[in-house]
Amino acid sequence: MTGPDLQIADHPERERFEGRLGDELVGVVEYIALPGKVIATHAEVGEDFEGRGMASQLVGGMVEQLRTDGRLLQPLCPYVRAWLQRHPEAADVVDPATPH
Repeated sequence: MTGPDLQIADHPERERFEGRLGDELVGVVEYIALPGKVIATHAEVGEDFEGRGMASQLVGGMVEQLRTDGRLLQPLCPYVRAWLQRHPEAADVVDPATPH
C-alpha cells in the first residue's frame, strides 16, 4: 500500500529526521550525530499513520539524504535495521563498522 509522499528533512539541531505531510508531523528517526555518520537510535510514526508505509518512506528518505550528503548510517534502531535488510540497495550507506 502506498500513500502520499512524505517531505523528509534533517533537523540536526534536534538530531532527527522528520517526515511531514504538509504541516503535520508524521514520524521521526532520532539519531546521534558523529563526524561523517549518524547512529539511528529510534524510529517512530504517529499512531494515526501506522500501517500506511510511512515509516518505510521516512527511512528511505533519510537514507537518500545521507547518501547525498556523503554520510554513513549506523543502524541501532530495530526498525531501521529491518528496513536495511529488506533494501540491500542501501548497503552503500551503511557504516562498514556496524556490528552484525
